[in-house]
Amino acid sequence: MKDERKGILAAIIVGLIFGTSGILIRWIADVSEVAITFSRILIGFIAIAFFLLLSKEPIKVPDARDYKHFIFLGISVGVGYLFVTFAMKKTLIANASVLLNTSPIIVLLLAPLILKERISIKQAASILLVFIGASIIVGIDKLSLNPQFIEGDLFALGDAFMYALYTVYSRKLSKKYSFGAITFWSFGIGALIALFNMFLFGGFTTTVPQASSIVYLIILGVAISGVAVALYNISLEYLKAQITSTIVLLDPVSATFYGMIFFNEFPSTISIFGILLVLLGLVFTIYLNSE
Repeated sequence: MKDERKGILAAIIVGLIFGTSGILIRWIADVSEVAITFSRILIGFIAIAFFLLLSKEPIKVPDARDYKHFIFLGISVGVGYLFVTFAMKKTLIANASVLLNTSPIIVLLLAPLILKERISIKQAASILLVFIGASIIVGIDKLSLNPQFIEGDLFALGDAFMYALYTVYSRKLSKKYSFGAITFWSFGIGALIALFNMFLFGGFTTTVPQASSIVYLIILGVAISGVAVALYNISLEYLKAQITSTIVLLDPVSATFYGMIFFNEFPSTISIFGILLVLLGLVFTIYLNSE
């Protein structure tokens, strides 16, 4: 139970940190989407490498039989971040946000197949409750089924799948590798894929970004792509993949509060209802996990 509490605490902190992502991206100017993607992955990789150096933790080289698993992780990082960028450009924010939040549902389907981990019907119901609440917060009432948004919707679903893939394979590898090694190799491979995307989509620029944008990029890379993902992997050492991915859906709740603090954006009555559903669902999820 003590170890499970570590996992729960780590996942809660991740949800609180992830909520700052939208704010930081909104503050970054004069930097293309693919450049932001590459920068945050590369900075996250450097941050985790620096942490491992300070902690004197040896970076375990993956066994040959695990190469494919780490490649899956790298693809999920490099391609996933790109998918979410395209989703935000090609569909409504509400569409993208709701579809991105389907990741725990996908994990719910993948975990029994890949990890042989099953959860009770009650836990599945609590996960569904969190998903519904998170979807209400991000604007499910504004969801549009217009065919013109189908491309962006598919990108959003693609990112949700990549996120689920990262969750499941990180959980699988956590039985053999430390959270530091998993984060180091997945972000190292992810950075190479993001660099390729820079060439592919012309993300390079000769314009020097504003100093403030550079600061926000560093925070985005270190805090969200470094610290938060490392904590996410720590949580996966102690909790089932379905539980960790659900607790992290605290993200839209924390983002709502940050919006109130930094932008004076106050939630609507329906959003407050969604927040209550998320918190209630998380309480049930955590309680049922401790039984």
